[in-house]
Formats: sequence, structure tokens, C-alpha cells
Amino acid sequence: MSNLPFLKIFHWNCNYFLNKKEVLELEIQKLQPDIILLNEIKLDENRANYYLNFPAYVSIHRCRNIRGGGVAILIKKEIDFIQIYDLDLFNSEIVSIKINSKNSCLKKDIFLFSFYNPPSQKLNKSIFEFINQNYEHFIIAGDLNSRTSVIDSNTNENGKILENILENPSFLLINSNTPTFTIPNRGYTSVLDLIITSSNLGPYINDFSVLEDDLGSDHFPILLSLDLELYKTSYYNQPKFNFGRANWDFFKKILETSCVYPKIDNINLLNQVITTSIQKAAFQAIPKFALKKFRNSLPQKIVENIKERKRLKRKIKKNPGSLQLRIECNRLTNKIKFEITKFRNEQWEKLIQKFGPYPTSSRPFWRKINKFRKYNTDPEKGELFKELLVKTFSQENDPNFDLAFIEQ
Repeated sequence: MSNLPFLKIFHWNCNYFLNKKEVLELEIQKLQPDIILLNEIKLDENRANYYLNFPAYVSIHRCRNIRGGGVAILIKKEIDFIQIYDLDLFNSEIVSIKINSKNSCLKKDIFLFSFYNPPSQKLNKSIFEFINQNYEHFIIAGDLNSRTSVIDSNTNENGKILENILENPSFLLINSNTPTFTIPNRGYTSVLDLIITSSNLGPYINDFSVLEDDLGSDHFPILLSLDLELYKTSYYNQPKFNFGRANWDFFKKILETSCVYPKIDNINLLNQVITTSIQKAAFQAIPKFALKKFRNSLPQKIVENIKERKRLKRKIKKNPGSLQLRIECNRLTNKIKFEITKFRNEQWEKLIQKFGPYPTSSRPFWRKINKFRKYNTDPEKGELFKELLVKTFSQENDPNFDLAFIEQ
């Protein structure tokens, strides 16, 4: 087990995840958050299962469709958690997890909620009442589309509802008055992305910040750090046993020579001795897989453009009235989006060319399909397999395409 002094939580309304995944990967490498909460992913179930896939994280999500909404949570693999479904009864865009108490120095379960409330929807006060009544320690993060005069220059109807909710001393609003949403060409800003915790977590708040780079969205990410030691298994940093190459005869021999114990009456001590013997044999007789290093998937040219855009963002913050800087930043943002789309298309084209028009094996198709991790039933996998086959073998313009065989 290992432990870190802070629990780092990253929230972001990405406003369409698909064209920002690579940018988020760069930010993850830089910040190393423990938990990432996303709003407005704008993905259907198929795309969410495929694209919300990061090497060091487990993802859960609740989708609306590709035109709007949707929420997700990414949790580091070494954090022990379970997904909870209690709030499904409200039929809102919320996804929730519970960090098990044994993982926290609090020795209490911590509940996290990624909550998106669309601008046209009235904020449901009952959701907050339910959370307060049922969970002792909680963190709510999301774009609630609620402008409150507590931290914003103006208010709206949802903001008034939120102000009424915050009158309950059990809730603590963490935000400062730093805007999290902007429409640059109108000079409009607002604080829409909020973090609200149970008040008993107040003493553990270490830092809150709104990041300077919007990462290509119209919302800025926000980062919360808590002075909570989170005990973690060393899942990501330890290589796994390769049981397929184990020398079981050698394993058995080591156990036979080490399992000569004096009489032990203490069951806990006996358990410890046996466990140590098994581990010793495993380390000697079973090889391990090599550790995989996480590498950024974007070409260096695009990475440099992203860094340049961050520099421009800092200049704009110092010179908010500079039209030239804004034009340059917008132009670079569009260029980055175009380059990422082009790069992704080129990757798919290389993959298709690698398969060829007449693949001799279905294995590459299934390897790709299996990346859609939550498609477990045969009908679901069959549909995906069918789509790939149709695309691959529907090449009637190919001179080698056998129409006679199709007719038969």
C-alpha cells in the first residue's frame, strides 16, 4: 500500500469530449489528479465505452446523446471505489461513486457526484436534500448553470434556488469568484462550474483553483485538493505476474522445501507464514510482465501548438483588451482541432490499410471490438462485428470483388 498527502479532484465541462481527449491526456500527465469529473461529454454509449479509456483510470459514465449533456468520472485504478445508483430515481444527469472508508484517513466513506444541470432545467433542490440526508461526507462537482450572487456578479433563477440550498449549514460552497465560463467575443464571464462539499470536509480543504487554460472548451477546469491521505494499492506501479509462463514444478518445489514449520498455535501468525512462503515461491517461479509506460499519443507538433496556446492564454489574462491576441488564440485553437482530427483520421486509415480488403483472420476485428469494454453480451458484440465486416467487404469497385460469390 502507498499513500499520498492530498486527494486531487479535477472537474471540467469539456463541451464535447471526442475532440479534446488528447488535450486532456496532456493535462492529466501534468496534474496527476486522483479523480476526474466530466460534464457535457456529448457521447453516446458506444463512443463513451471506447473513448473514455485512459491507461491509469477506470471510467464510469451516464450518457444522453452526441448532441448534448452526459457526465463521467475517471478514477485512478489504485483507488478502491464502487459506483452507486441511489440518485437514479431523480432521472438527472448525475453519476456517483463511493470511496471506501478503508482507503481514507477519515475512516469514513466519501461520496462524489458529477452533476450536470442543463441551462433550461430547473435545479432540483430534492437532489441536494437527498444527498445531505443519506451521505455524511460528500463532494458535488458540476456545471449547475446556477449563477449565485454569493460569488457571481449576477444571479438567475437556479442561482436563487442554490442560495436557498446553501442556507443549510451542512453544505459548503468551495468556489471563489473566479469565472469558470466565458464567451470571449462578447466579453462575458460567469461562475457556473461549482464544487460543493459537506461542511465536515471544510477543515480538509487544502487548495482550490480555476485553471488558466480552458483546454479548448468554453469552460475552465477547476482543481480541488484535500488534506486527506488516500491509501492506495500499488496497482499501476507494480508489474503483474505472467501466469502463462510460470514454472509450476519449480513453484511446487520451493513450497515443499519452505513449508516445514514448527508447531504454531496462533492462527494469525500461521497465516502470515504461509502467505510469505507462497509469495516467495511466486516471485522466484513466476515471471512478470514488463511495465507499460504511458506515452502521449499526439505528435510533437500538435503538443507544441497546445503549449503555445497556453502561453497566449496567459498573455490574454494580462492584456484582456487585446483583440489581436484573442484572434491569434482563436486561430490557433481551430488549427489544433483540425490537426487532431486529421491525425485521428490518419490513424484509422493506417489501421484499415493494415487489415486490408480481404483479411484472413477476424482476430484484429475482435481485438478492436474488445476495447468497447462494456459490451459483454453476444448480440452487442455481434452488432459491432457486423458493422466492421460490412465496411471491410463492401468494396464493389475492387476488380477482385467476387460478385458471383455474393449472388450464390
